[in-house]
Amino acid sequence: SATATTATYTNNQRVSNISSVSGDEVILYAVWNKLSYTLTLTNSTGGTVSANVASPVPYNTQVVLTPAPATGYHFVNYTGDKTTGTFKMPASNVSVKANFSPNTFRFTFDKNASDATGSMSQSEVFTYGTAKTLPANGFKRAGYVFAGWATSNSGSVVYGDKASITASNAPSKVQTSTGTTELSITLYAKWGFGTYTVTFNVN
Repeated sequence: SATATTATYTNNQRVSNISSVSGDEVILYAVWNKLSYTLTLTNSTGGTVSANVASPVPYNTQVVLTPAPATGYHFVNYTGDKTTGTFKMPASNVSVKANFSPNTFRFTFDKNASDATGSMSQSEVFTYGTAKTLPANGFKRAGYVFAGWATSNSGSVVYGDKASITASNAPSKVQTSTGTTELSITLYAKWGFGTYTVTFNVN
């Protein structure tokens, strides 16, 4: 029948006695099956990509790709046979690569005390996973010693002076962000009481 999904005869098959009526006209309907094609997914360093369907994928099936950035990375784009994350499977094999990049960020520095003096410019760009040293502290505060840097004005010290920032100690915002925008991280100076020597002279 015209709605059949399973073929009764194969291509080039020899048949006989398909009707009991001599001279009868018999109509045979072609039955079409969708072909399936290979979907190959690859990724750069910094993430993985998955699809909503397994390969091989039947022709004209909706394919939806989902990128999953690794810690400290963000998704950039798709390259290859398809450059979007949603498409219909064509009548050909498809290869798609998901590209990821490490997050970038800069530090700004807060002296964290109204009586502290000095100034510091915004840092150079840091890239997640690439070790780089913080600039030397440029603030001073009479009666106090610089203890290090915190990521909030009331937080504890997380970085010492000229600390090396690596993947393992990068700010949590940098590790979890999946956006493409360069991040700005404020570090707050932490101050400890200075110690002084008192000398007594006996006259």
